[in-house]
Amino acid sequence: MKAILLAAGKGERLSTITQNICKPMIKIGGKPIIEYIVKDLEKCGFNEFIIVVGYKKEQIINYFNHRNTSSKIHFVIQKEFKGTANAIKSAKNLINEKYFLVHLSDTLIIDDMKSLYKKMSLDNSDVKILSSKVKKDKLHEVGSIKHNGSTVCKINEKSEENISNLAWAGTAIFKFDLFFNALKKIDISSRGEYEITDVINYLIKKGFLIKQFQCKKFVDIGTIMGLVKCAKFILENKSFNKSTKIINTVFIDKKSEIGKNCKIGPYVSIEGKSVLGNNVSLQNSIVMDGFLKDNTKLTNSFVFNDKIFKLNFSEK
Repeated sequence: MKAILLAAGKGERLSTITQNICKPMIKIGGKPIIEYIVKDLEKCGFNEFIIVVGYKKEQIINYFNHRNTSSKIHFVIQKEFKGTANAIKSAKNLINEKYFLVHLSDTLIIDDMKSLYKKMSLDNSDVKILSSKVKKDKLHEVGSIKHNGSTVCKINEKSEENISNLAWAGTAIFKFDLFFNALKKIDISSRGEYEITDVINYLIKKGFLIKQFQCKKFVDIGTIMGLVKCAKFILENKSFNKSTKIINTVFIDKKSEIGKNCKIGPYVSIEGKSVLGNNVSLQNSIVMDGFLKDNTKLTNSFVFNDKIFKLNFSEK
């Protein structure tokens, strides 16, 4: 089975950052986000990937063309940004198998992907999606799933009516024929896109069985807050090359310059050619090619170039 990664979008919610870099190539812990997704899927046994690219596509293509891996990686260009289902359509000619897996490239699963994928692949339902419980005030960002136990009755897209506290976690396994036959039947959405969620809802109406498999948590990396939460998870749970400088739950890029008497951590990722002055204090933050002057004190922040984005959130 091939894995399709959807990585063509511009990332409007991160527009300040994505003017210079495409969203999947934003680095945390010295590696682009899409690298963590590919590695998780490789651990599940996937060795062939189709990456749908578009906005700043050369960044992703160049990265994977120089990646040391035995996996086979194909690139498909989504010429018109008409939604997630349209992105999969761009890859149709390369799938050529009964089943395929889809993974959004701005979603990181905070769980054991290998055991989750095993459960999904052994199930005989028509469509299998990964889900997770989400706080009610966050459902408008990810949509929600109406369900009867493991059976999905309806799935909403972002900002629509909340129908449960369960959200789609950005991963699904489809049957080739079912997906592309349904895609021919759905209409363009109110957002002017062909949505994966509309394909799923069409199949539900036609009586096909769609099942959901819950993971503990996922992170939507499409916002600055999501990036900071993602950094906390990666720095706490992922391992890095031994040549990389690590201080507990901190990553510091070799190209960065750190001043004297700085207090850094926990959960800080300093990327690229960042420069920190003297007596800087950082916690739970990402600095990407950023500059912080002497005596700066930040927590729950994202720094990009000379811009500082302060976040107001707490996480249990």
